[in-house]
Amino acid sequence: MKNVPAPPSSESAPQSSDSPPPSTTTRRISYTTIVLFGILCAVAALAIYVAVAFDTIAALPLFRSWFHALPDIQKENVILPPMPHSPTPKPTPTRLKAGNDTYIINQWEGAKGPKISSLTLAPLDPQKGVRQTLSVHLTYPTPIDTASIDYTSDNTIRTLPLTLSEGSRTDGTWSTSWTVDDTILYTYKITIIATASGITNRVIVAPRQ
Repeated sequence: MKNVPAPPSSESAPQSSDSPPPSTTTRRISYTTIVLFGILCAVAALAIYVAVAFDTIAALPLFRSWFHALPDIQKENVILPPMPHSPTPKPTPTRLKAGNDTYIINQWEGAKGPKISSLTLAPLDPQKGVRQTLSVHLTYPTPIDTASIDYTSDNTIRTLPLTLSEGSRTDGTWSTSWTVDDTILYTYKITIIATASGITNRVIVAPRQ
């Protein structure tokens, strides 16, 4: 009589009580990854928000094309208006005395041409629109042919011809009067030009420069 093996049982064999419990390492790694990913997303979102709030995201190459593609209403909601720039303060103009003033001019002995010995400004510090008289005393052995002033103000330069008002062409005062048409708060320079016998002499007087 043959021994017939019994068919395999459909029930699983019971596990030994000595088998280790299922490992939790994989589950812990998954939780840690999710937490780290969430933190990184929050940091990235905060960085983008701060960049947008301070109007710097448009300058970042990574976000430039994306930012400019946003609808106008979104840009208006996130971009702060530019801070106004304070104007650069101008220096205080050099203070000049009130009324008239005369500058005594001492040229070196070797200077050629008519001798320019003085300049009188009446008034010294005129406002725009005020009438001013300029007088220059000139001397030379031969008659002085022409005399003029190049008047430099804050924004322009103009030439004022001088005419003999007192004395002679060899020793006299040459003057002109004009209405000041510009401010002289920061630039106020007078160049006196006198010519005699084809020889020209120049002297610069600068109340402000």
